[in-house]
Amino acid sequence: MIDTPLSYDDLDAEAVFLRPLLRRPPWRTYGDKEDTGIHALFRRYRPGTAPHTLSPELRGAVWGGTAFVPDALKDNDAGLIRAVDHAALVLHLLARGPAASPNGLDFGKGCSKAGLSDTRFTRLMGTPQPRRLEALSRVMQRLEKAGTPLRWVAEDAEMQSRPWNAHLPSTDEVWPMLNFLFGYEPDPSIARWAAGFFGTRDAEATEPAVVTDRAT
Repeated sequence: MIDTPLSYDDLDAEAVFLRPLLRRPPWRTYGDKEDTGIHALFRRYRPGTAPHTLSPELRGAVWGGTAFVPDALKDNDAGLIRAVDHAALVLHLLARGPAASPNGLDFGKGCSKAGLSDTRFTRLMGTPQPRRLEALSRVMQRLEKAGTPLRWVAEDAEMQSRPWNAHLPSTDEVWPMLNFLFGYEPDPSIARWAAGFFGTRDAEATEPAVVTDRAT
């Protein structure tokens, strides 16, 4: 799969396609049980360097879990196939990383809470596009070990209350992640995550020390 960087309109359409899949991943059945085989299929995928090669099983799992196709992709076969492939790659990150939570952190704050150093975070943000998925996959594993939940998908009510332009300031990680991986200009995603990462560090550094009186 050879990626041409996506325009904002293309990213918006893919964000609409991806959100329901992140809310109910292909490995989550309608009895709210987990299909461990499908979960492992996404988790064990090894991205390597772009262009990424996807198995028919991964693509089939995405197709099987697709509940909604936005109008912008209905008459665009190439765009829909691309959206399925991109969804599979982002779902790999979800499967590889910590549990999603509506009360979780944005990716930058999550990296800070998981103990990523300033140097490693800065290096991650500067990763060349062909290696970004591989770099994110490693960091997601770090976040999972630290037990740091991410706010992948906003609640329905929040999404409905926003003007529908997915590239406006985001309330979840869907558009920033798609843009960082597949957009032509990653700076909005980097700026969002850097604000969360370094803002968290600055806030922790300025917290007053707790003084405990000790009896002598």
